[in-house]
Amino acid sequence: MSYSILIRVVLPLLIGYWIARRTRHLIMSLVLRLMPLKVRLSQKAFAMQTRITMIVGVGIIAATLLAFNYAYVRVVPMTAEAPGKAAQELAPLPAPAQTPPTPKQPVIEPAPEAPAAAPELREPEKAAVAVPKPQPYFNPQPPPVPIETPVYLQLSAFRNYESAWAMQHRVAPHYRRPVWVGHHTYDAVPYKVLIGPFRSRRAAIEFKKAQRLKAFPRTLDEIRLYQS
Repeated sequence: MSYSILIRVVLPLLIGYWIARRTRHLIMSLVLRLMPLKVRLSQKAFAMQTRITMIVGVGIIAATLLAFNYAYVRVVPMTAEAPGKAAQELAPLPAPAQTPPTPKQPVIEPAPEAPAAAPELREPEKAAVAVPKPQPYFNPQPPPVPIETPVYLQLSAFRNYESAWAMQHRVAPHYRRPVWVGHHTYDAVPYKVLIGPFRSRRAAIEFKKAQRLKAFPRTLDEIRLYQS
């Protein structure tokens, strides 16, 4: 296998597959956001997301292959012309005509002068030189305070969105905090009923104990919220 086939076919296919693999979750989330609400909450949403993601991934691989071939076609002629230019630059130049050497005259250097003695410092001047100048005080800034991720309490999870919305309408009037229905793209039980947000995990646990809820705290990893 020649190097040109490796650079123009195999290498761009591997790079395009790697890019499509890394951006798969981002593409699926964008496809989910562009779907209408009724289609997004249906059972066919996941299959449609997978199909569109595969089509976009193939497009990314094809675009990478075309970009590599275009760059290869543009770069190879330039590298082929480089040796000719280098040979022209390395061609020997004609030697300049030699001129008869001029007679050198003896150079008479002046005698070195004796260094002048440094003036002696007085007592006040010695004291002033010995005392170092005060350095400015540097007050370092404190490090920034880390921002905590919002935490929610998961009340329950369902396989269909009708049951999740029914529970949301049933429990929402009993709490001062918002009650949400969340959809997890890659979960077997995707529809979650959540309450929150809370500023920290500790605040969520205190609310759970005060309301005597059978729930557990969690963050919104791969979950999109809907309130109504």
